[in-house]
Amino acid sequence: MRAITAASLIACASCGRIGFDELDTAGDVDLVFADQTAGGTKLRRFQHASASWAAAVPATPPTGANVLWSAPRISPVDGSELIAVASASGELDVVRGPDLAFASTLSLTVLPTATIDKRGFDLAFERTSGTAVLVYSDGSTTPKYRRLAAGETSWSAEASVPSAGASSTSWVELVSRPGTDELALVFSDEAGELWALTQTAGTWDAAPTMLESLLRTTTWQAFAAGYESLSGDLLVVWGHSEVGAMGTAWTSKPAGQATFTLPATIDPVLDAAGPIDVEPDPASDHIAIGLEEYTCGGGGCDDAWAAMWDGTQLVTQSDDVDTEIGNEGTAVDPNEYGGRPGSRPVAISWLGSTGTAVFVWGCATSPGMCTSGDLAWALWQGSWSVPLEFAPSPAVGDKATIELLDLGDSLLAVFTDVDGDLWAKQFDGTAWHDTEGGAALATTGALAAQPFGADVR
Repeated sequence: MRAITAASLIACASCGRIGFDELDTAGDVDLVFADQTAGGTKLRRFQHASASWAAAVPATPPTGANVLWSAPRISPVDGSELIAVASASGELDVVRGPDLAFASTLSLTVLPTATIDKRGFDLAFERTSGTAVLVYSDGSTTPKYRRLAAGETSWSAEASVPSAGASSTSWVELVSRPGTDELALVFSDEAGELWALTQTAGTWDAAPTMLESLLRTTTWQAFAAGYESLSGDLLVVWGHSEVGAMGTAWTSKPAGQATFTLPATIDPVLDAAGPIDVEPDPASDHIAIGLEEYTCGGGGCDDAWAAMWDGTQLVTQSDDVDTEIGNEGTAVDPNEYGGRPGSRPVAISWLGSTGTAVFVWGCATSPGMCTSGDLAWALWQGSWSVPLEFAPSPAVGDKATIELLDLGDSLLAVFTDVDGDLWAKQFDGTAWHDTEGGAALATTGALAAQPFGADVR
């Protein structure tokens, strides 16, 4: 998610927007989060060179209800930025980033409010053309999409993705293939079916493939996808719920082929995924996998698991790196991670091209293996190890949602706690460090969904 160019962020008092005064080093992060006071969102930039945060500025305009989802995306072609946000009223807005004064490009009231705590949209850039693609649910069985060519200001007319399931689309994920204009669309419906298809330069597969008839959960996004960086093969991983064969499943779509490899493989050790994250290694065909287990459907069986894909298979059997990191939102303890519908208390990334992967999750209350409020992490260097967790200062609450961003020479973990406070910790390859200066970056206030998002310049 790293763009080619960047500029440093300054407050422009005379023009009421953000301006750019000089080229910056790669690795700056744009963090967009819900503004629960004025509505809309604000943006803060993490300045990589100084490891400091610029002041917050308004990003997207106020909406009719609280912002529940934020998805900033930076073009890998020209560094331009688009920010998609969704509010509780079903409004979906897309604005251009700070380089163009946060100019609005699209405003739709289309997302079904009954499932607004699920991210029924996604936004991605084609890697060579720079064209942006927006896919979203309108409550029907068929997702809709629009395209915005690089340098243009008007989106294409709404069109339908080739038809799929028999229920309303709930979760949507778009993934771009390196070095091409191919995008993979993976989406689930309210019936728990999982579908996938690809498009290249606006041309979709004739029809989506149903990968799964019953996901383990639809309250959280229990699937993720990534392209192998060298081969271009696509890997999809998800939580499988079939009685007698519950577990985490995977399938692949070899580059240049029109179909996925089916039936899917059910891993015999890796327990069924709830919230899950995957990240391809930029220097190999390895893909790191981190997930929160969801096997019991009630207060006890939600360990943190890490796994590694080598381009053909799981390199080792999966590792159970922590126990009981939070229940699935039952009355046992509704304040733990699972009690936040749409949340994701796990994240995974690679540290540049070093071959080192890091998996982070939030420590839970007893009987977890680390101290509540700390940031737990596992390290991949040929195998998984679990160092001592990091204790933030000041202390933070249990984690609700985490994003982990690769800055090239370090990682940035951005997360909300269950009180809605927003924090960021930096990993230098050896140790973790606080970045916020003694207080939370912001308070999003939202207890469901993911009211923040970040991308790397």
